[in-house]
Amino acid sequence: MASLAPRSDTRKRSPPRKAVGSELAALGTTPVTDVTPDLDAAGIASIAKAMSKGDLPQRVQLLDAR
Repeated sequence: MASLAPRSDTRKRSPPRKAVGSELAALGTTPVTDVTPDLDAAGIASIAKAMSKGDLPQRVQLLDAR
């Protein structure tokens, strides 16, 4: 899972959702919880779009830190 670890130079860039979804699926992971403390509307929309396109096939739960 080291390949999924965030890098310090990618703080504001979105991870490659299709690659993440594929790797998680290969590992048998079906649910995912995102606990990003400052996830904004654009981030939520990006995750929703990836799910609807099938790039992120996992069930995703988003936690709101506000």
